[in-house]
Amino acid sequence: MKRPSAGVLAAGFVFAVQAGAAPDPRIAQVESALWPAVVTEATRPWTMAERMQHHGVPGVSIAVVEGGRLVWAHAWGRAQQGQPVPLTPDTLMQAGSVSKAVAAIGALKLAEQGRLDLDADVSTLLKGWTLPPGAQTAERPVTARGLLGHTAGLTVHGFPGQVPGDPLPTLVQVLDGLPPARTEAVRVATLPGSGWRYSGGGYVLLQQLMVDLTGEPFATWMRREVLRPAGMATSLYGQLPQAPLRRAAAGHMEGRVIEGRRANMVEEAAGGLWTTPTELARLAIGLQGIQAGRATRWLAPRRLAEALEPPTIPGARTGLGFFLHGDRAFGHDGRNAGFDTRWWVDRQRAVAIMINGNSFELIGELLRAVAVAHAWDDAGPRRTTRAELRAALESTTIHLRGSMNDWGTTLPLTKLSEHRLAVDIDLAAGRHEFKFASADWQRVDLGGGAGPGGLSTAGPNLVLDSPRPGRWRFTLDLGEPESPRYTAEPATP
Repeated sequence: MKRPSAGVLAAGFVFAVQAGAAPDPRIAQVESALWPAVVTEATRPWTMAERMQHHGVPGVSIAVVEGGRLVWAHAWGRAQQGQPVPLTPDTLMQAGSVSKAVAAIGALKLAEQGRLDLDADVSTLLKGWTLPPGAQTAERPVTARGLLGHTAGLTVHGFPGQVPGDPLPTLVQVLDGLPPARTEAVRVATLPGSGWRYSGGGYVLLQQLMVDLTGEPFATWMRREVLRPAGMATSLYGQLPQAPLRRAAAGHMEGRVIEGRRANMVEEAAGGLWTTPTELARLAIGLQGIQAGRATRWLAPRRLAEALEPPTIPGARTGLGFFLHGDRAFGHDGRNAGFDTRWWVDRQRAVAIMINGNSFELIGELLRAVAVAHAWDDAGPRRTTRAELRAALESTTIHLRGSMNDWGTTLPLTKLSEHRLAVDIDLAAGRHEFKFASADWQRVDLGGGAGPGGLSTAGPNLVLDSPRPGRWRFTLDLGEPESPRYTAEPATP
């Protein structure tokens, strides 16, 4: 089927490709076959349009690298729900915490220049802010290495940003948790080097440190020293000027445009990067080249090797700025209000997926579609039989997060009927994060979006906001084992 450069696939479903490029046939395969995490002989794929509508996401943009080159970039849908402007491969979106990986490259460049000692006490380097006393000691200080690898013991997981038009806090106000900042103060809560604690607050401190060392705004220095040299010509940190803003996508939650179309992020190193999948793919190609021994002026090979060294601290999941996947791949996920991103890189392949909505479930389906289309068996869906899948699901347990890195309570589910499993749990009022897993599967992909009873998603996990203390019943319905459904509701006395 011959495809035009822009058009409509279904009601309101706009797609766009790079002008003048002959569509790669695998684009059509991705468009027509999205997959759950586990498939059986009964599984049928979804179409892109079906899943975008299901997840309330108006736009998807993907770029794929193979053999160290960009093989295709394509976008589907709209830049803003209800508006005629299509999303294109050049449409800017917020990258969320992928910002951290790119910021880490800047910090590593400063280290290579001799301007930043990764192992020095940051308190001796800071000029614009003083790190208050906390769990750190003279023997175990907060260091840039600890900030980059989330082992410095700092608080504040992430940042919501500011609604456009609202006052912007300074970095110092963010670090001290003072209005108009919307988060608590960034402090050292655990002994540096004693464990892994994901901290966006640590990257705000890193941003302040880089500003102090360079004497320039973080966004200015990063654009000149990292983004442009890495081929990310339209990418930028911080608040968008008017011209780029006109070609940026709007963020969406549950299919609706978020207030102000975006969040303004002064926490730039933690979550303030605007970019495209194509430019993230160019960054990946550059990093692959560095791994292969090619010199660049934006990152030294020895610094990249240092960043990708497996962590030695128990429980740590990151190198310096990158999540590590086995001994070959690395990358980062990102979420801001209304935008989700996945960026995955190995020595020959890479994929960057950005959506202008919040659904890591859709991100996973898209990654598996790319993997199947490109015969990446290590990233595609897991294949089994329906009988084996049902047996695995019937051994499901529920895991409640006790702290940032400890899943704490693990409880088995009891079989209520042929297709239904459940467990009753006493919960305090507040937010509770949990996941389902079994003896046979690392993680059960539940699909179906949020269920009743206040359930929502947080990355690959689920969240229940309990308005008051009480007993809740968590139920899994396995009538269709390829798409198990979950609910949470107050338990009947």
